[in-house]
This record gives sequence, C-alpha cells and structure tokens, in this order.
Amino acid sequence: MGQHAENAPGETVRPEFRTGRVRELANDGTVRVLAHLPGETETWGWANCGLIEHRGRALLVDTPYTPALTEGMLARYEERVPGVAIEAVALTHANGDHCWGLQALPGQPEVIATEATAHAICHEPSPEQVTALLRGSDPDSALGAYFRAMFPFDFSAVELGRANVTFRGEHVVKLGEGADGVEVHLIEVGPGHSSGDLLVHVPQAATVFAGDVLFVGHHPVTWASLTGVIAALDRVLALEPEVVVPGHGPVCGPAQVAELRDYLELLRLHAERCHAEGLGLLEAARSFPLPAYAAGWGMPERMVITIATHYRALSADQGAPDMVALVGACAEYWAQAGGRSQGDAERAAGGPVPLPEQRGAGADEAAQAGRG
Repeated sequence: MGQHAENAPGETVRPEFRTGRVRELANDGTVRVLAHLPGETETWGWANCGLIEHRGRALLVDTPYTPALTEGMLARYEERVPGVAIEAVALTHANGDHCWGLQALPGQPEVIATEATAHAICHEPSPEQVTALLRGSDPDSALGAYFRAMFPFDFSAVELGRANVTFRGEHVVKLGEGADGVEVHLIEVGPGHSSGDLLVHVPQAATVFAGDVLFVGHHPVTWASLTGVIAALDRVLALEPEVVVPGHGPVCGPAQVAELRDYLELLRLHAERCHAEGLGLLEAARSFPLPAYAAGWGMPERMVITIATHYRALSADQGAPDMVALVGACAEYWAQAGGRSQGDAERAAGGPVPLPEQRGAGADEAAQAGRG
C-alpha cells in the first residue's frame, strides 16, 4: 500500500500488496460514496473500507489492519475529497482487519458498532497474541508456514480502539442537518460471520457495505453462524441495492450476493450430511462438490472453518470458537494442497479464473475493482 506497506521482520511484501486504490461508487451532488480497495491478494487481512461524504463531513466504514495502512488509506481519501472531516466510523465487525487502524484516525470521531462487536473487540486474539504466533510458531509446521504466508503484517504498533456508541437492531447516522442531510442506516445482522455483524446502507446511493457476511472471488469464512450469514445475505438482497461492497473482493451487484447465498446453502446441506455421518472437518471440506461458479475461488481451506461453525451449531455447542485451532485446521488443508490457496480451476489452468460478470455496479470504476 504505497510507502505504508508493512511486513513482519525478515519477510517481504509482494508488489501487489503495495497498491491500494479508491473507487467512486456514487456521486449525486449531495452524497458521495467511495470505497478503498486493496490490491490483488490471496491472503487474509486485506479488507475493503468505505467513505460516505456529504458536504465535507463523512462516515468511515471500517479501517485497514494496522495504523500505517490506515494512514495510507486516509491519504488517498484526502486526495479525492480534500479537507474531508471524518465525524464517525462504523465497524462492520470486530475482526482486526476491519478495526485495528482506529488509532490513526484524526480527531475523536465516534466509533459506532453493535453491542456484540464492542464486546468481541475485547475477546478476539490480541495484536500481541497474533504477533507471538507469527514469530513464535514453528515455520516448518503447517500452522507456522500458513501464518507467515497469510499474514504479511506488522502489528507491533497497534493499540486496540473501542466503540463509544453501541446499539442493537438499527441505528441511523445523519450527515448534515435538516432536509439537506443524508441518512446512513446501520443494520445489525449478526451473529453470522462474527457475533455482531452490521450492514451499512446508503439508501440515497442504493449502496450497501456488507462487511464480511459477503466475500467475492474467495471462499468465505464464517466464525459464528452459517445460517446467520445466509439470513444476512437475504437482508442485503431485500434492501435492493445497485452496488454492494463486500468485506473482501471486488465491488459487485445483487447477482454475486445471491450466488454466495446459494453456495452457502449448498455447503450447509453438505455439512449436515457429513455431521450425521461422523466425518471430520478436513474430510468434509475435501468432499464438498463445488458448484461450477465457485471452482476458481481462492482460499478453499476456509471451508474448514465454516463447516466447523455449523458442526458446533448442530451439536448445540454454545462455547466460543477456538480461532487459532480453526486456523490450524485451515493450515492442514492448505499444506495438504501443496501450500496453495488458489481455487481448483485456477490450479488446473495454471492461472486466474475470471470472476462472474459484475452486474449493477452503478459505476464503471466499481466494476473494475480488484480482489481485496
């Protein structure tokens, strides 16, 4: 991400990680919607963010993974909207790649999240714990190799931020005053990907920031509730957006939302059959018959986590997931696949597989956004 790209000591960030870009998704003269999209990657942690601006006042949607990456994003927004004042930030959920850059925000903006997300920020693996895994795990083990390949970040400067405005259900942020103001609707849809997911809906721009209930071009990861993610995607579709910004991957339209929903429904049914037969997680993931449209998706090892999440639900296990152990199971799948996270069709063809046609993106630039 330009001069702000980071890597852990002794590691090299590949060139594609150095490119971040801002895309304008909507601009009707009253409200302007921008998305910050990372470069093309096949790793964890490079999340999409957003800026919703009205007459120089703005709501930010999420931050990148570290303060330095966040500073780079802010500089790009400043180039597009000089002098913009960020009055608030909405956190779509508590994973660090969406909120560990809070300390880099200027001033003291409101930090808005669901109550469940505010609680989860305090209970997720900390930057110190993740750093310890990156530096202390055996690089020759599956987990150690996977962490080093998938998390090319330096978390040493991260200081955890906290939400200071929390809600349940729905919350409206208004930019500007009176009839001229612009409403942004925050809609709780968790538990799904996480315990406290929210959607950011800009009705005036027919745009939704979906956070990590939506991945495009990669297999999603679900930590809290598979059925909850399916319901959240139904909620996205019910809002009838023209433009949808996923937590990771290219900006899309409703077609890709429906496609992921269908994939997750197939995976749910498969997981239930495998659970009834007593299959382990790796065997269940390997035996899932991918629909043709998902054959080129990256990071298939993340099916292991989503299946594990549904297994816990089927077993009425109310305990918190062991996130490190689940990433370890991903690592085993990845190692057995030869240490690659490309989709099956990509591996077979030796190159990238085109994503499905993006419909309803609402802007030419949005339709060209690269994977996050």
